[in-house]
Amino acid sequence: MTERLTTLFFLILTAFTANCQDSTNFEFWISDLDKAGYSRMTYHITSDSIVVKSGPYDLIYFSKDYEKDKVVFSTKLDSNQQSMFFQLDTSLKNDSLKPQYTNLCIMDGMILHFHFEWADKKIGTTLSNYYLEKMRPFVEYVNSIVPTDYKIGYDKEWCEEGMKDCPDDMILD
Repeated sequence: MTERLTTLFFLILTAFTANCQDSTNFEFWISDLDKAGYSRMTYHITSDSIVVKSGPYDLIYFSKDYEKDKVVFSTKLDSNQQSMFFQLDTSLKNDSLKPQYTNLCIMDGMILHFHFEWADKKIGTTLSNYYLEKMRPFVEYVNSIVPTDYKIGYDKEWCEEGMKDCPDDMILD
């Protein structure tokens, strides 16, 4: 009997550990570009921390080589924030995103790039003056952690207002 319980415990522990390892391999980053200000904020989120960096806007603005960036905020995630992080992980992994969503009727404004990585999959998308509801939880999650000065602007009303009178062929989604 003891041997069976030990085996059962070992199997449950193994399954739990494997499940946790899959989740901890999830990470994402968001770049918030300000072309007029020639700057970029990058938010890198893993299962245990968030790091916010500020750097120059460059023509190859989604490269991961941010040597000139400066860390402006970083913190470890508490247990509640980690739990929310794992919920985000499961909400997106089986979803699909187009590489780009753009409103061509607005020439300058909000540009956000989202990049998600798991051990076995990568997804990236860029929103240019476009509101995509499935990205809202990620922005809200980051904004719930970072100080006011580093919150990401993601205004649904502003984006939808800019799309209202825009011809369909000017909305790329």
